[in-house]
Amino acid sequence: MVQIQQENVTKPWLITLLSVLSKVIPDAPWVPSRDLRDFSCKDKAIIKYIKSKPVTWEKNPRLGTAMQFLRQCQDLQEHLEDIHIPLLIMHGKQDRVTSYEMSIQCYEKAGSKDKEIKIYENAWHFLFVDQWKQQVFDDIDAWISQRQGHIFRASRYQMLSLQEKKQLQTQKN
Repeated sequence: MVQIQQENVTKPWLITLLSVLSKVIPDAPWVPSRDLRDFSCKDKAIIKYIKSKPVTWEKNPRLGTAMQFLRQCQDLQEHLEDIHIPLLIMHGKQDRVTSYEMSIQCYEKAGSKDKEIKIYENAWHFLFVDQWKQQVFDDIDAWISQRQGHIFRASRYQMLSLQEKKQLQTQKN
C-alpha cells in the first residue's frame, strides 16, 4: 500500500498544519479520519468481530503515527526502482481504502526483474480474512514454491567464500 483512496485523503493545507503539530504533540489523536474498517471487508460479520476486539484503536490516528506513515509512503514511492528482490503485489480491485491503481504503478515502477501482481477482481482491502482468503493463500504458496530453489541457490552462493565463487565462475566458463 502506497496511497490511500483520494476520498480518504486529508486536504494538503491540513497535512502541513498537522505535520508541524506532530513535532510538538505526536501522541495527539487529531488526524481527521473515517472509520475505514467498514470499507475493508465485504463480510460484515468479520467487521463486527474486528470492532469488538479491545485492542482495536477507536480514536483518530495519532499525529506522529500518521506523519510517519505518510513519510514511509513517500519514501517507498521515490525508491521503487531500487527494489531488486522478488516481489509479489496483491490487491483487491474493489478496495475502498487503498488504490489498486497505485499497486499497478508500483509493479510497473519496481526495479525487480522477478515481480508479479495479482489483482483480485471482487476483493476488498482485507485479502487475508475475506471470502477470497484461500485463493490469496494459494497464490502466495505457489509464488514462494516457484522461487524456493532460486532462493536456496542464492543464499547458498552468498555463503561461499570468494575463492569458492571464483572456482564456480571458472567451471561455468
